Amino acid sequence: MENNPPEKKINKIIKLYKKNKLKEALKEVEIIQNKYKSSATIFNIKGTINAKLKKFEIAIQNYKQAINLQSNNIESHNNLGIIYKETGNLERAIESYNNAIEINPNNKEPYFNLGIAYKEIGNLENSIKNFVKAIKINPNYSQAFYNMAIVLKEYGNNESAIDCFKKAIKINPTYVGAFYQLGIIYFENEKKDLAIETFKNLLKIKPDHMRALHLLNALNGVTTEYAPNEYVSNLFDTKNVINVYSRSGNAYDDGFLTDPALSSEIVAANGQTYVDLYRNVNLENRQHYMSDFGLDVFATPQIVKMGVAVNF
Repeated sequence: MENNPPEKKINKIIKLYKKNKLKEALKEVEIIQNKYKSSATIFNIKGTINAKLKKFEIAIQNYKQAINLQSNNIESHNNLGIIYKETGNLERAIESYNNAIEINPNNKEPYFNLGIAYKEIGNLENSIKNFVKAIKINPNYSQAFYNMAIVLKEYGNNESAIDCFKKAIKINPTYVGAFYQLGIIYFENEKKDLAIETFKNLLKIKPDHMRALHLLNALNGVTTEYAPNEYVSNLFDTKNVINVYSRSGNAYDDGFLTDPALSSEIVAANGQTYVDLYRNVNLENRQHYMSDFGLDVFATPQIVKMGVAVNF
């Protein structure tokens, strides 16, 4: 049985952590740990603090210690997977997510994380399979539909990708990223009217979305401050640079954590640990674009591959 310190002591550490007083929080952890040496919770918190301090190797060891003390701790397995993925060790990340699934195969988050990890190593088939599993657990998992659509697009299965983007939007009618990528598919396939309609709907939600403004004006053949002449003349160049997060319009904030409609479910499932790891590893290190959008800074040329079927 886990020997945890009183909730009051844990809350004190969390308050220091939220105020970014990381060294003080770590000091409190060390003091408490002298008495509660077998607390997996304390090691998990310690790992989170060290991750934010960018001491990733120490954080990994902390999470491993938490798992050694409590092998069925899903949060520690998931956190370990996140650290492995964001430090480039995707093989270990996949292993950690699979460990979490073995503990509880009805938890959607490890399947979602597996889908992301497989997508990053180019195993698109397994990526799709895991997004499907996440969706079967939670049919209203808009992020899973969104990311699966990105993978399907890479496979060249545009019709299924369109269907998934539409499902993501139906679940979350303010999902700016899904509107944008749906518009891009129409745009790249020269479905002008549908692209225009989609970008207009996006701009009703986020009027200052510069990419959508560029594309909408370009589609209408208008050269304005939002659609320079060189942009219009290269309208269907599939290698246009995409160097900003679509939800925020800049390269520093992806608009995910700041929009409860997108992040509330995963934050509720994984807690403050997930929030802090996300900010520290993804945003501060600018590694989140590929994870969230499945694209490089250049639009992916269409590649047609066969043999992919998606059933719900």
